[in-house]
Amino acid sequence: MKPGSGSMLITRLLGIFAFACAAALLGCSSGSEPTAAESEALVCGTRTAITVDGEAVQVPAWVNARGINAKLRFYPGLAGLLGRDRIETCDDARAYEAAYEQYASQYPGFDDDEPYETRPVPPLPADARPNTQSEKIAFGDIGPFSPVVNLYTKIKGKYYSCTGTFIAKNWIMTAAHCMNIGEKAQIQPDNAYYTWWVVWGDANGHQGKTQEFPYVLQVVHPSYSGTFGDDSTPAGTGAIGRDFALLYFDGIYDGDLPASNQPDLDFMRLSDAGSASSSARAWGWGAPNPPARVGDLLRSAPVSGFAPVFPSQNDDTALIGQTPSTPPLMCRGDSGGPLVDKYFVTDPANSNQTIEVPAAVATLSGGTFLTKTSVCLDSPGGLVIWGRTDKNFRFLRRVMQERFYGPDFYCNFRTDVVSAVRLASCWLKPCRVDADCAGQQPASSCVRVGLGTSGYECSGSVCNTTPSNGKCQPLFNPNSL
Repeated sequence: MKPGSGSMLITRLLGIFAFACAAALLGCSSGSEPTAAESEALVCGTRTAITVDGEAVQVPAWVNARGINAKLRFYPGLAGLLGRDRIETCDDARAYEAAYEQYASQYPGFDDDEPYETRPVPPLPADARPNTQSEKIAFGDIGPFSPVVNLYTKIKGKYYSCTGTFIAKNWIMTAAHCMNIGEKAQIQPDNAYYTWWVVWGDANGHQGKTQEFPYVLQVVHPSYSGTFGDDSTPAGTGAIGRDFALLYFDGIYDGDLPASNQPDLDFMRLSDAGSASSSARAWGWGAPNPPARVGDLLRSAPVSGFAPVFPSQNDDTALIGQTPSTPPLMCRGDSGGPLVDKYFVTDPANSNQTIEVPAAVATLSGGTFLTKTSVCLDSPGGLVIWGRTDKNFRFLRRVMQERFYGPDFYCNFRTDVVSAVRLASCWLKPCRVDADCAGQQPASSCVRVGLGTSGYECSGSVCNTTPSNGKCQPLFNPNSL
């Protein structure tokens, strides 16, 4: 496997690289650096990234100035420690990073419930049109996994690759450091449209359908600070926290996106376990070196190869594993790929029989490279870092609900019958009465899903647990996420 098309980035106090697709480091000089007043993201020098062809190139290093300034507004104690209520230069960003580490050590998890500032969705350009169709873990096991796709983007004439996962028809989750930063001096990784190519695997895990999407909206977790790090040393310094992003595909592309009549095959559930069992597997489209080209093959690797995998003590949003001494390895192009575990739930469409379903526990963020031009996490005894999906539920729901689908939207949960882990599905339409499901394909009724605190969704079964008021009222409170 392999991390996004780059090397670098690190997790809080862990000194590790993240697989950057076009991400960047903060090894910058002051002088003519831009200010946050000129752009929502600061460009702070350059860092080394690896293209899909294995070429080491220099790309801009960026800082999420808007996200950092929002955090300083929400947490005046952090702003007081920093001595300012906003950052405007790269030197400010460096000072913020040091202040954040100190504040987080004193108040662990202080920003777990950070508010999400709703932003207007930028309008599609007038020339946006539907598409016309055009028709990979190193040495890991080959196999199909429909929701896990290869993502390509192009920056300054070079192609970079990451792995992403469809969690609903119009939504892919991946790593924030994979975001396209644009061609201009005033980069905008968040809340902007960029061209992305999506590659689906065929039944054997090889490249299948490839589709170009000219206007894909990038949405970065507001707590992601950017691609901090020092490109002068392999280990670097900096933070990866909340390395999570969403790609939104507008409805004009619905004809080129997975059909929702097979949601269990087309989309991935999300687990709130916050940990991975021994049966979990990491998936990705990465490759070690040419001629094994990034994106040629979708592979998986058992999590046992990276054991022990455990929640990070320094960053409660991360799972930490160890770099194995022998393949399979995580490599460029694997960034953003899911760590998938298996669970057992009752199926209301099949007489409540117990079925086994996959769910993503985390997404690949980074790890330790032996050198800054390494294409795989190849440092013996080094680290592999995944960002936990359960720590991103609130952000995911708020983006989908507040910016796109309205207050009645929520991700439904089913409960694993063995471990009581909750599994979120964010693709079926939420409902209150059968009439809410009119026009759904296949024909649907308003059905209760799961055990315990679950909701109702449009599914192909009859609602046989109707409350006394005659409505399928949701038992799950969407605001509890």
